Amino acid sequence: EYSYSFSGLSGSLDHILVNDAALARSTGTDIWNINGGESLALEYSRYNYHGTDFHAEGPYRSSDHDPVILGLLNKAPAVATTVTGTASPIQYGKAGSVAVKVAPATATGTVVVSRGAETLGSTTLTAGAGSVALAARLLPAGTYTLTLAYSGDAKHKPSTGTVTVVVSKGNSTVKGKVKPKRILVSKTTAKVVVTVGAEGYTPAGKVRVRVAGKSYRAALEDGKAVVKLKAFKKPGTYRVKVRYAGNSNTEADRTH
Repeated sequence: EYSYSFSGLSGSLDHILVNDAALARSTGTDIWNINGGESLALEYSRYNYHGTDFHAEGPYRSSDHDPVILGLLNKAPAVATTVTGTASPIQYGKAGSVAVKVAPATATGTVVVSRGAETLGSTTLTAGAGSVALAARLLPAGTYTLTLAYSGDAKHKPSTGTVTVVVSKGNSTVKGKVKPKRILVSKTTAKVVVTVGAEGYTPAGKVRVRVAGKSYRAALEDGKAVVKLKAFKKPGTYRVKVRYAGNSNTEADRTH
């Protein structure tokens, strides 16, 4: 296309230069042929120049170059984004976190971490980054693929991603105490009080007590179990072995 005509020759002398941001907002460009191809008699500089006044109020021949027109959106289109996350291994009973990043770093808004339809936590981005706290005992022991959902903002498109979170079993500590301290052969009914503890929660499950060739089992209630022993038939010193079997969230432990 041409934007200028002179001495029978035409060419394109008029241009619009845009940066990447303006180019992204561009809807198209064209030359408005209102000057280069019009008669000189219509030119504003010919006012009262001829015997007949051909000048008219309007855009035609208002210059000797045709204007170049660029269409722009009112605002730039939203930028595509990606959201990623990392998480250190979590031990059941302890809190954890997921570090999230949205690219580009100019993104604002929120990122929500969820497991299926369950929302686990969210964070507000600062410079495209944030941290989502995971409460203790929020996830049972296991390996999970959690969903990251970035909300988007006025300049950035929403996006989704995933993060892998590994939750290991919590460590347990088992203790046993025999009562009473003095046991009489064939008379005293002794018992073993078993206590199982863990950091951040009270374990559940079963314990086993072995003594004098006999085995006893009991279920924990609030982290404790009372195991009644059969009467001893012979005097002597006996070793009592106590074992906590553990469960889906807690490692096993033993003592004597």
